[in-house]
Amino acid sequence: MKYMILFLAFITFPSIGVADETALSKKLEEVTKGMFKALQEEDIETSMGFFHPDAPNRELTKQAYESKFPTTQLTYELSEFSYFGKDEKFAAARVIQRIGILEINGKKVEDPRKATLEFMILFKRSGDSWKVWKSLEIERQNPS
Repeated sequence: MKYMILFLAFITFPSIGVADETALSKKLEEVTKGMFKALQEEDIETSMGFFHPDAPNRELTKQAYESKFPTTQLTYELSEFSYFGKDEKFAAARVIQRIGILEINGKKVEDPRKATLEFMILFKRSGDSWKVWKSLEIERQNPS
């Protein structure tokens, strides 16, 4: 009986860890999708709400959005999201994003080709939520 309990514990507890990791992956993907949706809508305040309040370069990011939104209308599409781990402070994911340009300086773009960006996002807890801490572009493929 003792061995049966140990065996059941052994096969049950790892699956709990996997379930927790899957739930975290889904939460982080939802943060990413929410941020992209807010960017698509050019909603700076909502976009910034997805960033950790103490994130490095938070103000520079906000200023970049403020300068870009009046002149360029972009589309944001999440092509791939791959969560790959966490520690006590951070969680990380690899993201592939497609960005299309619809309008520049009030003029519609006839052929809105999409660039593909691959980057890593570091997330950090803020209270009960995960927020974007920093992102690092890995590769960019511009349309030809």
